[in-house]
Amino acid sequence: MQKLALRLGSEQPGHRPVRAMLDMMNPGGWLCDAAAFPGGEIGVIHAPDNHTGPLARTGAGPGLIRLENGDIIAWSGLPLAEGQTIRLSAASGLPALAPRLDGIFAAVGWSAAERKLYVVNDFLGLQPLYTGDDGAGGWIAATETKVFPYTPDPAGWGAFVILGYPIGRASLTAHAERLRPATCLTITAGVPGVGAANRQMEASRYWTMPEEGAEPPPAEAAEALKANTAAYQALTEASVCLLSGGFDSRIILAALYELDVRGRRALVLDHSNLDGDLDGKLARQVAKRTNTPVHYRRPDEDFFSSTAYLDYVRAIDGSTPNLYLFIAQLASTLKGSGAAWEGLVPALALATLQQVGDGGFDAFARQKFNLGTPIAQVFRPAVWRGFVEAFHAEFERTRALYPNTSHGMWQWIVENRMRNRAGVNPTKVYANHAAPLMVGASRRLWETAAPVPFRRRRDHGFYLDVFRALSPRLAQVPFYSGGALHRGDAPWPAYALCRATQNGWRAIAARPRLSRLMQVGRKFGFAPSRFVRHPSLYAEEDDMLDMDAVRRASEDAALRKVIGKQLFHWRAARWIHEDRLFSMLQEA
Repeated sequence: MQKLALRLGSEQPGHRPVRAMLDMMNPGGWLCDAAAFPGGEIGVIHAPDNHTGPLARTGAGPGLIRLENGDIIAWSGLPLAEGQTIRLSAASGLPALAPRLDGIFAAVGWSAAERKLYVVNDFLGLQPLYTGDDGAGGWIAATETKVFPYTPDPAGWGAFVILGYPIGRASLTAHAERLRPATCLTITAGVPGVGAANRQMEASRYWTMPEEGAEPPPAEAAEALKANTAAYQALTEASVCLLSGGFDSRIILAALYELDVRGRRALVLDHSNLDGDLDGKLARQVAKRTNTPVHYRRPDEDFFSSTAYLDYVRAIDGSTPNLYLFIAQLASTLKGSGAAWEGLVPALALATLQQVGDGGFDAFARQKFNLGTPIAQVFRPAVWRGFVEAFHAEFERTRALYPNTSHGMWQWIVENRMRNRAGVNPTKVYANHAAPLMVGASRRLWETAAPVPFRRRRDHGFYLDVFRALSPRLAQVPFYSGGALHRGDAPWPAYALCRATQNGWRAIAARPRLSRLMQVGRKFGFAPSRFVRHPSLYAEEDDMLDMDAVRRASEDAALRKVIGKQLFHWRAARWIHEDRLFSMLQEA
């Protein structure tokens, strides 16, 4: 895979050259390719073996694309073209090309003849791309926020604490904004050295989500999924399916099975601390039905005190609360996989989540906005009020972009939660180790499935019908998603056994003495993170924190239990941007 950075303008002291930006994003051992143009620079980094990987087969990399006319183009992510190979004769062709591409990608291009920059992202906006100022009068764009100067963004941090992810344009630093999906920026660079006053920027969008309407035949969605899976499969030789007991990874395995893809294999993670690993047991049943070999991986109990965990936090720019998040320890298992099949996209293309009551904005706000959260006491009262006010303003701004209906709320979740919460795992973390194959990232699927009414998205009603159309045999194994068990088309005895297993393990887990006697608990979970007790968290002065509470928490275990995780995430975000995360926490 590949990461990109762009700098335009300022040569003032304090600006960060593109190579320095790329060094900050380098997960270790990646190769750099950079080029200057009048008034700026473009660069990419990529893994040494990317010359034979999926991106190379698309024609979009690795490295920069230098055209004979002097144009420069840089890609990130994995674009999918109908003919599999992307060909451009000029950077000015990016705005016309982007609407014809599927996949998850971002691209920037310099047109020497026009003295213009073109910046585009994919139709779902899942490939991270941030733009903003460099703190020294210049303008930059990059696939990670850590290259931007750090000033805490009140809207971003308010959303981080209240919802668990930034929303809208916000990131955790006020210097970086995330582009909306399907965006095309055209930037006239002007005269080198003149600065921002001579810079013109125009933004447009090339795709919008279809509105709610008549439910499509499930077979159409199934065929769109198969076609998109086949397009990804054509780009890779070695790949692994990240398989769980839920809907999303299973539908990918179903498509691979129906396409008769040879050499398919699955990676299943042990969840023994949750319902007796019901998730893993169902995943193995599905793998057995499809004759798919399984690599079964048990988690490292001390993962959240390890350097590997800090690698994860750094990879996502510290952008979501992730301490004790099970999925955080998946990335290190992907090394050497080549490519990984990822089920994020079908989760919202075919169903929904986080929609409560009537599915609208007001019901969402009533249930999800925890403004009195105890962890807010780590901040000074005036700072926290500013965070809440900025969050509310950004939420109101973003909700106004959609219809005030359940369908509008679904679109808001797609554009905000999918991109900024779950989307950082495949696009920022897995991409450091293997190419993420984001099945479902096709306009055909979304234009087919978007009109599905909320009542059919809720409780996976439409999703199950798509399963029946794609692979009815795999719908006969119960589904385990988000801790909830779904019968699907499973025979009653099989479902009843799963339900009894789930209820039995939960009854044991609710009784500490019995749990210890039967060895249910920490043995199959994660040990408390030593980073939360690290002295560095409590020693550094910060005028946005209530330092009296911070100092008390260093000695008071009860208070530390309340604010320790939030303090860790607050410190980590700053230290990542200032390139000192490991030096502050290397000794846990």
